[in-house]
Amino acid sequence: MNKPVTEAAPDRRSLAWRRLTAGTLASFALLSLTESSDGIVPKLPTGTKIVAMGDSYTSGHNNGDVQGKFNECFRDNVSYAYKIADQLDLLDSFTNVACSGATPEEIIGGRFDERPQIEALDDETDYVLLTTGANAANLSELLGSCLESDCSVGSHHITVLLNYVSSEAFIDRLRNTYQKIAQHAPNAAIIVTAYPTIIDTGAICGELAGNGVDGSTEAAIDTLNRSIETAVQSARNEGLMVFLSPPARDIDLCRTLGQSFFHDPENPRAMGHPTDLGHRAIAKSVLGTMAAANYTLCYNDSSEGTHMLKATGRR
Repeated sequence: MNKPVTEAAPDRRSLAWRRLTAGTLASFALLSLTESSDGIVPKLPTGTKIVAMGDSYTSGHNNGDVQGKFNECFRDNVSYAYKIADQLDLLDSFTNVACSGATPEEIIGGRFDERPQIEALDDETDYVLLTTGANAANLSELLGSCLESDCSVGSHHITVLLNYVSSEAFIDRLRNTYQKIAQHAPNAAIIVTAYPTIIDTGAICGELAGNGVDGSTEAAIDTLNRSIETAVQSARNEGLMVFLSPPARDIDLCRTLGQSFFHDPENPRAMGHPTDLGHRAIAKSVLGTMAAANYTLCYNDSSEGTHMLKATGRR
């Protein structure tokens, strides 16, 4: 007769990952929730620890007031991450360490006089809100130069950019960053936010920037987001609790009459960054992804009869 098999109680992370890979049903639940997430807000217990990190899209970029000296990474309460913590009544357990201009490597090693962002993470971190990738591709610098030179899709500059952003080397940079974050916050759900489309050439409102910038901007962001999606999926395949928040929809310059992004040529360092309207739309999208992640991590596997993590609270 076979002896009964006994197992040590699984730790919090392994249980969470089992929920993440609980089977086809959970996967489809995540997809359907993500696709229809607008307006859904997760219910999280008091004290849920949220850490925002990454680049200018998460720092808030000083709400476009970026003239003069670089100061405190241009963090600002306009950030979608701050709006999320405020809406969830979690400002007391919210930290924003994102730094404008930060590359994936600078999230790990620090930028300017700031301490490495990753030092804000610990075992108690529940959610990480992250944007990264655009600075690794020098996207803002290259697209800024498009105003003065040929940057049409197919031009040398854009071809080089798109080839690099879609390369394995670039995807590895993103995946390695997710891995480091997971090591420092092993119990956290990492919400990676894709970049919204600034100019949608299919919105039929005429040429916006000219000189091929319209199509190049759209192609660059689309390619960047595809690589982010690939890196996220690769990290999930390795067992990391990483979730992709899709880009906020229909907030391009055309559909919002130029109100969702800064686009004043007199303030080039702010160009392409979200305004308050843009951040509100991003927050709405990310909240939906947090709800989907929360559902997945709390998915009730009937074979074990346990609920996991955030919805139940652990404090």
